[in-house]
Amino acid sequence: MKNITKLSTVALSLLLCTACAASNTSTSKTQSHHPKQTKLTDKQKEEPKNKEAADQEMHPQGAVDLTKYKAKPVKDYGKKIDVGDGKKMNIYETGQGKIPIVFIPGQAEISPRYAYKNLIERLSKKYKIYTVEPLGYGLSDIPTKPRTLENITKEIHTGLNKIGVKNFYLAAHSLGGMYSLNYAKTYSNDVKGFIGMDTSTPNMEGDGTTGESSASTLKWAESIPEVDKKTNEQYLSIGAKKSGNKTERDEDRRVSDNLHKMEKVKFPKGMPAKYFLANESAEDIKMRKKIFPKLKSWEQQHIDLSEDPKDVSVETLDASHLIYHTQYKHMAKAIDEWIQSHEK
Repeated sequence: MKNITKLSTVALSLLLCTACAASNTSTSKTQSHHPKQTKLTDKQKEEPKNKEAADQEMHPQGAVDLTKYKAKPVKDYGKKIDVGDGKKMNIYETGQGKIPIVFIPGQAEISPRYAYKNLIERLSKKYKIYTVEPLGYGLSDIPTKPRTLENITKEIHTGLNKIGVKNFYLAAHSLGGMYSLNYAKTYSNDVKGFIGMDTSTPNMEGDGTTGESSASTLKWAESIPEVDKKTNEQYLSIGAKKSGNKTERDEDRRVSDNLHKMEKVKFPKGMPAKYFLANESAEDIKMRKKIFPKLKSWEQQHIDLSEDPKDVSVETLDASHLIYHTQYKHMAKAIDEWIQSHEK
């Protein structure tokens, strides 16, 4: 398996099977019962260093350990909207166009406003862009309610409704695709169409379940390519302050439950859907199919999310799971052409 990032580990790449998760749990329990040593051997002294080195090797060159990053002061952005329980959700608004596009992040994204920067800057020349930072993300408050599919969807709707955003195209990455599917089911009158960026599907686990991510996985982040130094400083500074918070951990524990709730849910007939899939993810699914033969291809899983296959358009691009980092130029052009074809 290729090097993996914080987001792809959490949300997609070769999701852990139940047996793997059980094995890891068993190992950790065994280790926790080792008798205390009064004097460490040379080998034991080296173990923390070896573990840290192995941890580093699991991530791409240039990945940042957020627990060690020296955060800079974070500049404010976006509108803070009360979405219940006194908690405020941050929504970043840009663009002068009349047609709105709402962006929802993938699981554990540090700051959607910065992560999507290159893509939304191109689209904002023609469209009105609203980038949602769900509670616990970016500059939004940390929530008290559990990170269930229903709570997250309702909070996003409350925030958008309060600032009058309706009749929009909904775009999402990774696990955000499942929140979008639930949003389209629950508030179908608000959604004109869906744009999926290597989005999760209810059946991508096969017959297994997604193992809970380790703290060492969640602490890593990859810098955003092709942006200025200050953008990455702000992005990583937000990550250093918020990464690994209780919201992130709670949402991570509920991934399998949230996915399975959507198993029989479809985008309604007549609602167009455009998908940009990563070839690395498609290959991961092929590998997983060797374990779970009934697992469908990555492309077919996305086609199956709609009641009518004729409503679906799929492109598989040369990219990692963070597809918008490298394919933003092509995606911006393709999204524009796709939306315009449905606005005629």
